[in-house]
Amino acid sequence: MDIKHTTFAQDLLDPEEEVALFRCLEAATYASHLLSGNPGRWNREELQAAVEAGMQARRRLFSVNLRLVMKLASTEARRWRAELDDLFQEGCLALGEAMERFDHARGTRFSTLVHRYVTRAVRRRARLTSVSRDVARLRDGSRVRVLWTPLDVLPEGHVAVEGGLEQVERVSWDVLDLLGRAGWVLRMRYGIGTGRAPLTRSALSQQLGVSPSTIRRLEENGLATMRDMLEGERCRLPGIPHAA
Repeated sequence: MDIKHTTFAQDLLDPEEEVALFRCLEAATYASHLLSGNPGRWNREELQAAVEAGMQARRRLFSVNLRLVMKLASTEARRWRAELDDLFQEGCLALGEAMERFDHARGTRFSTLVHRYVTRAVRRRARLTSVSRDVARLRDGSRVRVLWTPLDVLPEGHVAVEGGLEQVERVSWDVLDLLGRAGWVLRMRYGIGTGRAPLTRSALSQQLGVSPSTIRRLEENGLATMRDMLEGERCRLPGIPHAA
């Protein structure tokens, strides 16, 4: 969904109207189920009218809560320096999921569930995009843009780094966050960004409650993934605004 072409509803829903809309959704779901089989004593035109009313109720609920989605996405975009359009689209997907899972009989407001679902979704998306290989975090906490280019069009005066992880300068160790448990194992095993001495596989196995062989497998998988990222056909160009 493009923010530029998104219309935000101005009026909010009161609790009674909100419950009525969700009851309409429930009726539409049941009517759709009857239409897909044998409606029995039910009139097909009435069932179809219930389905159409449910679609209108869904559009109403969706549009009214878009402003909340935008607010939460904007907050995370500023915090993580992520693209607002991407976070907004992720928030819209989370809004749709919240609509499917909301139970009005519990007596809570729908906006409470929307806030939880959207915040979790856009924050996860922002974390993934902000620690991508296109951004490097330096020791002082600042971030620099890292552009990538094929080796055959490397700008004059810049040298591609080859050979391995230890030879890459100003590498963004945040990329380890994308590796899940394997990334955490690499941090602990080699003391990356922890400020502590590296840990043995036995010590890590006790912390995670797994066998040392599992730690070894996670470490090897993480290192293989990092090598694939660093030894691909593209190279790092920190701080270059444009690549020819």
